[in-house]
Amino acid sequence: MQEVFNKIIEKVKENAYMVAQKNNSKELGMTLCGFEQVINEVSAEYNNGWIPCSERLPEAGKRYLVSAIWKDKDFEKSAVYDAVYGSDALWHSYNYEPVSYKVTAWKPLPEPYLPKGE
Repeated sequence: MQEVFNKIIEKVKENAYMVAQKNNSKELGMTLCGFEQVINEVSAEYNNGWIPCSERLPEAGKRYLVSAIWKDKDFEKSAVYDAVYGSDALWHSYNYEPVSYKVTAWKPLPEPYLPKGE
């Protein structure tokens, strides 16, 4: 994770320097838009929020979006599912049965859509 923070700091400094040069200013500055762009660039570099299971596993008892590989004797398929990480250190489907695919990465579920005005 430290690598990610270092990359963000590096990009922020580059952007701030460019903003200062453009405005002919001695002070380093950065717009909120520029900072958001830096975060998005670094995030894209690091799998858009996917956390490899080899790096760390999530909190047990919660549902997550998972990237998985399903293998059969004749083929292999990659897919995205939702699954619960159990206190037994296994991934489970919606009915809490262990999954038949190999989970390679996970990330928190996104917030649900809320129509404007609600």
